[in-house]
Amino acid sequence: MRQVNLGFICIGFVMMSCTLEDPLMGHCGNNKELGHTDCQCVTGDTEYSSASWSYEKGASYDNLDACRDPNRLYAKKLDPGDTGIYICRSYTCAIKQCPDGKKPDADKRECVEKPEDCDGEYEVHDSNGACVCDKGYLRFFDRCIPADECQSPRVNNGDGTCTCFTLFTYMYGDCFTVGDTVTFGRYPQNENSLVPSPLTWKILELNDDSALLLSEYVLEQYTYHDQQEDITWEKSNIRSYLNGFDGSHNKNGIDHTGKGFIDIAFTPAERKQIKTVTNTNPDAPESWNSTPGGNDTEDRVFLLSRDEALKYFSNNESRKARPTAYALHPPTSSGRKNLYTCQSTCSNENGCACKDGTWNNNASNVQVCLNVQCSSHWWLRSPGSDPNLAAIVGAGGVFYYFGVYSGEVALRPALYVYLRSEP
Repeated sequence: MRQVNLGFICIGFVMMSCTLEDPLMGHCGNNKELGHTDCQCVTGDTEYSSASWSYEKGASYDNLDACRDPNRLYAKKLDPGDTGIYICRSYTCAIKQCPDGKKPDADKRECVEKPEDCDGEYEVHDSNGACVCDKGYLRFFDRCIPADECQSPRVNNGDGTCTCFTLFTYMYGDCFTVGDTVTFGRYPQNENSLVPSPLTWKILELNDDSALLLSEYVLEQYTYHDQQEDITWEKSNIRSYLNGFDGSHNKNGIDHTGKGFIDIAFTPAERKQIKTVTNTNPDAPESWNSTPGGNDTEDRVFLLSRDEALKYFSNNESRKARPTAYALHPPTSSGRKNLYTCQSTCSNENGCACKDGTWNNNASNVQVCLNVQCSSHWWLRSPGSDPNLAAIVGAGGVFYYFGVYSGEVALRPALYVYLRSEP
């Protein structure tokens, strides 16, 4: 702040000459604006801070006369209760209008580039030009939501933001935890139809950057391999189909490029969200002759191993999986077989058949069997008791093994997805 020596006294409101020792200021009179070498004596209750101004053509200011000279000094009443002692202070004035394409900065001291419009719904600019949530809305990660929507499992932090409760993770626009279901991708799931429906996935695990998902339903009949022979997961046809691999990845050279499950079920943008992981393939348990599981593999879509099915499901009941209507009754043009054609009510023994007329559309408009006992065999990537057998979860939730070319077992894929965006 510019320092000046007090060298004048104005008594009451009688206009009189006030001599300043500062030669720049000259003299002043009560409530009178003078030139560069003068000041004005005014009454008021605010002292203005000193400021240095740069001017921009086209800008207009409050009290433009005061702003013409960056160092223009004004006398201001020091204390509202004072009887008339004044000292000279710098006068701070604010920009009220800027040229097109510019706006006043936060302190209204200069014109700055005007920010682009905010893209998000319920967003407005703050005084610094940053996009913030409008009044009555909270920042929920990458968007603004009404404050009354910040409810469990969301939490209002009291600072204008809304996040997820502990043990919940933000993914795909909301807060989720292990055991919840999410939709991701689309695949045929309705009876005699190739029209795709949203895929529902169960969250098995949440990590720092990704989540392990398993299909909520058994999706379709598919053989583990294209013929009955000794095989491991690494060279199986089912692995190539799930990942859309070319023929070099499976024993018999079948090309699934562009027509694998990953290509059918997911858009290019969704495929970028699927993480490539290294899967270990343990040998079968000793009770199953310790059949070799083969080499580790790099997969994007895969089947759970026997060990993983034990880890993520605590009992037989939780391992049961219901088939979609497409799995039971696919259109002839699909090339898939009916998983079962029993005409009786489902049971743990006969597995996956639904009695006619027991369909019900779930929230994603996918037909599933109403009977909770209607469950199906589903493949694991682990070996069975012999190299030409593969492990399965049976319809009753128990572990068993079938021939790798069996048509009685269905596909229940798993994958890791990045929680927010590709790295």
